[in-house]
Amino acid sequence: MNCADHFKQMNKGFDFGQALAEADRCLLCHDAPCSKACPAETDPAGFIRKFRFRNITGAIRTIKKNNILGGACGVLCPTAELCEKECSATGIGRPIAIGKIQRFLVEYARELNFSVFEKADPRPEKVAVVGSGPAGLSCAAELAKDGYHVTVFEARKESGGVLRYGVVSFRFDMDFLAAEM
Repeated sequence: MNCADHFKQMNKGFDFGQALAEADRCLLCHDAPCSKACPAETDPAGFIRKFRFRNITGAIRTIKKNNILGGACGVLCPTAELCEKECSATGIGRPIAIGKIQRFLVEYARELNFSVFEKADPRPEKVAVVGSGPAGLSCAAELAKDGYHVTVFEARKESGGVLRYGVVSFRFDMDFLAAEM
């Protein structure tokens, strides 16, 4: 057995009940320090609040608004050092598991074939994006949302950039990456 197979993605995430129970622990801070601590500006307080009150569509849109690769971020982001470190719930216990809730919501949306974006009317212009790493894919997604016909060029055999070639497989499942893209 391959050592990497033995460790097959260690962070498995939440199911619906676990994610909702964790969201219910959120203190719903008015001036949420977790959102201020997110370098991707994903707004954890916003998506947790929406999910907690069963607005799943709104929660997913909040995640994807600034972060097209929200699922990858939910798995790979060092949340314990960023948003969870600043979580107000830390004062009365453990912080909200923001990354696991985020990952659950992205996976749940994918299971339901949920489309997050409304495309603008098609534009006649064509745009090329060089590189299919996180930045290239984010750029391509934003352009596509604005109606541009986008072609992504990648020098390597498969797309994903650092997510595919720079992250060990037990930390990030490549099937998850393929679905995210």
